[in-house]
Amino acid sequence: MDEPRTGEPVEQASWITHPDWVVPADDLTAPPVLQRSFVVGEGLAHAEVDVMALGVWVLHVNGRPVDDALLRPGMSEFARRVEVVTLDLTDQLEVGRNVLTLELGEGTACVRAVEGRYTKYVRTRWAPMARVGLRLRDRDGSSQRIDSDERWEALLGPTRLAHWYGGEEYDARLEPAGWRSRDAVAGAVPAVVVPVQDGPVPWRRSAPPVRVVERLGPLPLTPLAPGVLAADAGRNLAGRQVLQLGPGTPAGVRIETWPAEYLDEQGRVDQSTTGSPIVDGYTTAGGPARWAPQFGYHGFRHLELRVSDAATGEPVEGAERWLGCAVERLMTDDTPVGTFECSDPALTGVHRLVEHAVQSNLYSVPTDCPHREKLGWLEQAHLVFRPVARMFDVEHHWAELVTHMADAQTATGLVPDTAPELVVFDFDPTEREWPFNPLGFRDDVNWGGAVLHVPLQLHRSYATLAPLREAWPVARRYLQYLADTADGALLATGLGDWITEDVSTPASLVAGYGHARLLDAAVEAATLLGEEQAAAGYAAQAREVRQLLHAAHVRPPDHTGGPRFGSGSQASTALLLHAGVLSPEERRAAVADLLAVVEAGDRAVTVGEIGLPALVDVLLELEQDELLHEMLLNPRHPSYRTMLDTGLTALAESWRGASTRMSANHFMLGYVDAWLTEGVGGLSQAEGSVGWARAVVRPRPVADVTSATTRYDSPRGRYAVAWRLTGGRLEAEVRVPDGGAATVQAPPGYALVPGEPGDLGPGEHRIAFTPTERTPA
Repeated sequence: MDEPRTGEPVEQASWITHPDWVVPADDLTAPPVLQRSFVVGEGLAHAEVDVMALGVWVLHVNGRPVDDALLRPGMSEFARRVEVVTLDLTDQLEVGRNVLTLELGEGTACVRAVEGRYTKYVRTRWAPMARVGLRLRDRDGSSQRIDSDERWEALLGPTRLAHWYGGEEYDARLEPAGWRSRDAVAGAVPAVVVPVQDGPVPWRRSAPPVRVVERLGPLPLTPLAPGVLAADAGRNLAGRQVLQLGPGTPAGVRIETWPAEYLDEQGRVDQSTTGSPIVDGYTTAGGPARWAPQFGYHGFRHLELRVSDAATGEPVEGAERWLGCAVERLMTDDTPVGTFECSDPALTGVHRLVEHAVQSNLYSVPTDCPHREKLGWLEQAHLVFRPVARMFDVEHHWAELVTHMADAQTATGLVPDTAPELVVFDFDPTEREWPFNPLGFRDDVNWGGAVLHVPLQLHRSYATLAPLREAWPVARRYLQYLADTADGALLATGLGDWITEDVSTPASLVAGYGHARLLDAAVEAATLLGEEQAAAGYAAQAREVRQLLHAAHVRPPDHTGGPRFGSGSQASTALLLHAGVLSPEERRAAVADLLAVVEAGDRAVTVGEIGLPALVDVLLELEQDELLHEMLLNPRHPSYRTMLDTGLTALAESWRGASTRMSANHFMLGYVDAWLTEGVGGLSQAEGSVGWARAVVRPRPVADVTSATTRYDSPRGRYAVAWRLTGGRLEAEVRVPDGGAATVQAPPGYALVPGEPGDLGPGEHRIAFTPTERTPA
């Protein structure tokens, strides 16, 4: 396990907070502000500060933010570890008096029920507090430490609420004299040292922080009703609004900002998909100002600004004359590494749906959605890893997931479905009628299995074994937990093929599939780590699970009275094919059954998020590209086409798109992008390659697509493929980086032009394919 660090300089500092937050009253909502003044002489050579805080924090020096990172410290298991950050202040300090101001919000360490605000859960690990250590060194070699202690000052500032889910409240009229300046702040009291026994220890993140990565606006403001203005960001995203107040701004005006993904029939915001009420409130002091939430973020496309008199609640009209609104898109600042485009606007549009959903959920922990839950559900981290890693460099970001999974592991060995496990989903299966086993919200092998799938994917993509070494003891305990739970049978827990259109797929088939695949991963991991005996043991367990899968869900050829493979659903057959359970004869029969059920269902896609990768991979192996294209873009049934046609701009939680009023910003159905970049685009990593030492170039034209381009900035450098159909030929330009190599393979229905090389070294290449008479699969 990646152990938290000890011996950090910040450990010499005390935990401090405002006196009211030592034992906070139920009605206390204004978060603490901590402040320390100090004097700097003319001989300063270097200054740096360590900050470790429970609750989201923002640090200012003399009224200016020290850097552009946001939403620190991010999520972690706060009972065990919390991020510590070291910041260089040398160029930000001035000769004479200086003031450090640390503003705190509650974040995910302290999620409380607040009247009139939405929350996903209620759980408080720690109230907002901080440890801060400032180190000053002069040119003469002398040094000084200023650690957080009772000599610091505290106040309850103009931020009156900082709720991770429900939003913020800021009253500019409450900004005290000296606020965000070098002056003394009026009304401050001595900070209180909080004795913390067995508290979290410092942890250094390796992933980039959250930053503003895009600015939109100022946006047009459209009056909807007296005191109500509407703004449209143009696409669904995750971020925050920025209010810009002009010189004519009156004092005592309350501006509420309501974010939403949808509008109702009257053009007002509809928060049914995000949780409600979610609202940020700002009360003006009069005159120019700029304000944006500091302690949270939202998922939204639409903003509704409700402007009223703070004293009477009466609408204030004409605010658009002095009020402006822009949007800042936030995400973890992972480096963009890949692109995809093609001549078909629909396929390019699907790629944009996935891309926007991925962007919206890349926070300190990759989340399921940026509004209703903001939780680290683990299945998408490995099921959609390849598409995500082709968009952004997530080596360090995903490596941190291993640490979170280790921290979340229970005493019994369970790796829960979310990590960090900020809330325990221990639903009672008997409390009401459930369409599935609710215990699966915490215990599902296709979620917890990320503990091995993620580090192995990191190894293949980035040639690193460090995450796997950290995960290995955690994974072994989890595998033992699964063996004990199964007790010689198929696993019975789990959510099944989540978000499926066909609920008939047996949950035990889906869980057995996940168990077998995880044991395969254990064999691979043990082999990489040189543990041959463990590899042999897990291989034997994998065979046993496959035998159980076969016995329970594969019936003989002369079987009558029902489907031969599982329930006969697309997912049943695709998962059994993908799991390697079937004999050659059974495989031929399963392929025939799968194609038949697809045709009988009018080529609708009915799988959920577990079945989707299996279905895509199986159909591509069968070279059924045209069928896959029609299924995934079927205009007659729920599909990605549905999402596009209903106006969505990010990937939805459901195949049915906007009609369900479920989340319109989930990336769990994003595996399709692997087909777009690797199949249609024609660029994938070769089987057995590690760190993109060798790629495969195999464009797969489909439907009316006449050209496509994709690039990937791999650990070896940039690979790129740009192909087009010209006069019946398929011509491609290929780029291979120094230290890389590529194998050229002909796509279905084509042959490499004689004399063209099948292996490419570093450099720029042009290759061509000619059509052949294709033999149906």
